[in-house]
Amino acid sequence: MTTFYLLPPRTAFHEQFAQFIESWMPDFSWRESVAADLVEILTSYLSHQGDCFLIFREDLPDGIATDESLREFFGASAGDRVIEVHLGAGSGTPTQRFRTLAGMSAA
Repeated sequence: MTTFYLLPPRTAFHEQFAQFIESWMPDFSWRESVAADLVEILTSYLSHQGDCFLIFREDLPDGIATDESLREFFGASAGDRVIEVHLGAGSGTPTQRFRTLAGMSAA
């Protein structure tokens, strides 16, 4: 079973992480390159955990359903786990939705 972490766009992820860091480390000089490094570190970490993938919303093509995109472009299959993270409107608080991909229906 593979796990796909489907995150908001990178810009939203970067902003959320910057707020977190700045709350712990006031006057920290946050740069976009730090955020890019963080994504690379997380991706590397997940690759060592087995079948885990970090996918940002903008990595999915427009006009194609999420599950179909995961299957077609990322190799997802029935039984794989999808953890979708969304940011709450206004609050920006992350919420998660856990689900398992169903099998493909016959055409």
